[in-house]
Amino acid sequence: MMKQNKMQNERINQRKLVNPTKKEWRWHMAQFGVGCLLLFFAVNVPVLAAGNVDTSQITNGFDAIYQVIAAIVSAIGSIFLLWGLFEWAQSLNTQDGGAQSIAFKRIGSGLVATLAPQIITVIRTGLPS
Repeated sequence: MMKQNKMQNERINQRKLVNPTKKEWRWHMAQFGVGCLLLFFAVNVPVLAAGNVDTSQITNGFDAIYQVIAAIVSAIGSIFLLWGLFEWAQSLNTQDGGAQSIAFKRIGSGLVATLAPQIITVIRTGLPS
């Protein structure tokens, strides 16, 4: 009896997801409309910022967090790079070209992750002329 009620409830819930009633449809549309209005008015909130304020305490804190995250990403990239190099060396002994392809992809992703902090710095400051 309990299993039959559970199956019947699941069928009703599936029907509601696929084919909602008019009342449910109107409720969903009302929720969507309220959400859109909230987003519309939230975008137009004026921000009152002070002109000459020393923000070094805030930016120094974010720079410290950025350096920690950059070190973690670089370390993970180095691990991927070594893993890819070892996998590439093993794939040289096989006849499968797919293994070499996967190893090269892993080497490339390891290089990108290892150099990511330097790449972000270059993008921020712009390339030297």
